Amino acid sequence: MVSSDGVWRCCHPIFTCFVGDYPKQALVTCTYQGHCPKCLVPPDRLGKPGSFPPWDYDKAIEMYSLAGGNVHPFHAACREAGLKPVFHPFWETFPLVDIFLSITPDILHQLLQGVMKHLISWLTSPLAFGPAKINT
Repeated sequence: MVSSDGVWRCCHPIFTCFVGDYPKQALVTCTYQGHCPKCLVPPDRLGKPGSFPPWDYDKAIEMYSLAGGNVHPFHAACREAGLKPVFHPFWETFPLVDIFLSITPDILHQLLQGVMKHLISWLTSPLAFGPAKINT
């Protein structure tokens, strides 16, 4: 790559993070909609307190290495792992990358909308203004 002083330099870019909204996070990590792209939290526990183990990157890489062979074992491995059967995801061969750890928080949907929901529920509660005053 050319540096700011115009000299060509040998570079080895590393994929460190993926910034995107939830649908794109699910697409990139090959997880299903309604599942967490970072950890193994059950879909019915999303947003609730608790600690859950992260997705197993090594298991995912081992599973996606089956993509070039027989389709049936590949699909069975994907079903068992809970990941989509994607034919060699783009991040599969990247060095030093764990795609599940590379996902950044979806600020718009996880924080801002959560704050708005909390604010609206507080404003419409009888302790604040109540639903009659807010809806008029």
